[in-house]
Amino acid sequence: MVKYVLRALFLIVGLSIIAWLVAQAGMQNVWQQAQKLGWLFPLIMVPFVGVFFFDTLGWAQAFPPGSLHKRVGTGLLFCIRMAGESINNITPTAYLGGEPVKALILKRFGIPTAEGLASVVIAKTTLALSQILFMFIGAVVLVIRLRDTGVVLACLLGAVPLAGLFIYFILAWQQHGLFKPLLKVARRFGIGVQRLETLESRFEKVDEGIRAFYREHPGRFAKSFLFHFLGWCVGVFEVAVILKLIGFECSWMDVFIIESLAQLAKGIGSLLPLPGSLGVQEGGGVYIFHILKLDMSAGLTLMLLKRVRELVFAALGLSLASWLGVDKRSADSHVSEEGSASAVDSST
Repeated sequence: MVKYVLRALFLIVGLSIIAWLVAQAGMQNVWQQAQKLGWLFPLIMVPFVGVFFFDTLGWAQAFPPGSLHKRVGTGLLFCIRMAGESINNITPTAYLGGEPVKALILKRFGIPTAEGLASVVIAKTTLALSQILFMFIGAVVLVIRLRDTGVVLACLLGAVPLAGLFIYFILAWQQHGLFKPLLKVARRFGIGVQRLETLESRFEKVDEGIRAFYREHPGRFAKSFLFHFLGWCVGVFEVAVILKLIGFECSWMDVFIIESLAQLAKGIGSLLPLPGSLGVQEGGGVYIFHILKLDMSAGLTLMLLKRVRELVFAALGLSLASWLGVDKRSADSHVSEEGSASAVDSST
């Protein structure tokens, strides 16, 4: 009961932030810009299909060669990814809730659960690393755009070693064993020890699969990174299309900055208990337009239309999840702490 009350409360908070932003930008301005879409509204959905396509290719590279074979083709993998991402977007779990669900669905198509979990960890890693590069390039372009060699440049230079340390930490952690440190912490504090000990050997299979992939298939890791980076770049095209359709002229430099820094805002929002970074994502977009001295109402219109697109794809993803045999109950069980364990346990 408390869980649902908190979800409702955070939803209200997110919607309140959006309502405040609309009031500040001017409801009439936002509405007039959105109206310019007219019957061309469905076009805002098209670029995101490209984003999903490249991300699916990036995920496919996270499997050992020949692992998917004829059991799971690109089309089916696309649908599975959409199903998992829809759960990521509706649950406040730092965009990780849908990952074990992807492995659960893969299991139903003959992919061992340990292999499926290893693939989503690897793909999530290359996705995050490519996003860091994408945002870093966006920050560099912002410095060039503002011709600011002061505070912004100092922050940028300071972020480089921090990003390097983060990348090293993530890869070293996975090489050492992703789940082993978590098991040690659980034992020390007595958190679910009995349950975790029964799954220890299966967690070790996942860790070994990750280590073996990095050791034996560095080329596939690089390709996964490249495909995900291309996915982020297609997101720039999405922003350009939406701004063009609402009649707002913007340079490609600004478009790149907007999308790259919007991903930063979304990433920060994912760490908060707000479903789908609700309010934070929109506020971040408005602030980016403010930094660039652009019309903030256009920034809010852009972010709201991206939110509508997100909701449409989330609805499609949930429909696919149902078609693939994942109902709301099983999805909820797999986004909890014990859900990840049950996903591994289903391999027996």
